[in-house]
Amino acid sequence: MGPNPVSIQYYNEIKPLETLGSETYIAARQDELELYFGYVYTNAKRRYNAINSNLPLIARNKLATVIAYEFSSKFRAGIEAAYTGKQFLDNGTQTQDYVFAAAMIRYGFKNISFVLNGENLFDYRQNKNNKTVFPPNTNPSFPEIWAPLDGRVINLSMMIKW
Repeated sequence: MGPNPVSIQYYNEIKPLETLGSETYIAARQDELELYFGYVYTNAKRRYNAINSNLPLIARNKLATVIAYEFSSKFRAGIEAAYTGKQFLDNGTQTQDYVFAAAMIRYGFKNISFVLNGENLFDYRQNKNNKTVFPPNTNPSFPEIWAPLDGRVINLSMMIKW
């Protein structure tokens, strides 16, 4: 005999989820310069929840931009930034908005290239000022994850083509 079976039940809400949104972007390239700008608007509602109708963990506004420049056939660099607007949590509270930034430099010669990449350059993370594990340790609970958990990340990679 093993442990008691677990009963799992599924049900659908009477009223629907409704989403309204748009996504647009502009990408341009002029010689060695590459630009990208994007915007996403999302309005997601739970019509079955009159008290807290906002669908959790959906930012209403998001922006993204990339600027890259190829200095020569051997050297390329770029920066990237993304803005994530406030998000509602399941309990109705709002998160902070935040900016995520990254940069890269690539240098290549013959069949070898090196890429130095940095992510989350502003070191914004949810767990910097907020708990991500709640006691007791024997039965922990966890909050909703709405922002990066990893801090600043720097990596160097090498690629060999053959």
